[in-house]
Amino acid sequence: MTFFHPSIRHGKSIRLKGHDYTKEAKYYITMTALKREHLFGKVTNGKVILNDIGKTVEKAWRWMGNHYDHLTLDEFVVMPNHMHAIVFFGRDEGGVSRNTPSPKPLGRVIGAFKTVSTKRVNQERGTPGKKLWQEDFWDHIVRNKSDLERIREYIRDNPRKWQIEIDS
Repeated sequence: MTFFHPSIRHGKSIRLKGHDYTKEAKYYITMTALKREHLFGKVTNGKVILNDIGKTVEKAWRWMGNHYDHLTLDEFVVMPNHMHAIVFFGRDEGGVSRNTPSPKPLGRVIGAFKTVSTKRVNQERGTPGKKLWQEDFWDHIVRNKSDLERIREYIRDNPRKWQIEIDS
């Protein structure tokens, strides 16, 4: 099952028209490094080996999960030139409510993550103002438990499949 290919550029807004991105939902998200550069590490023997930039991106992602009360992080992987993740808005998988009076919509949350991760990477590299991410991100609203399980499996298998694509 293919959910996203980082070489496809959509050009226009790919958000679902009429969907309220502040309401309770589960989202599968993919973000791509600027110019699809392999900035975050490498894949060896089917496992991701993050470099310092990749580790900083991962730490920033975990920070985001602690920073926003209405957000629960699920499965994610930082790949050499992109990142896949599942986030729960409003309730975690166990049904525990995490609603807040005025939650940020998905786009603003992802924007905050990109800002924080970029600033941290630039501080570490001494490259103020340098971009780290493509401008947009891809999202898919997770529709049910079987959809969620397929996406989790895709994320977990992504490093192994990356290695197969590179080796063939």
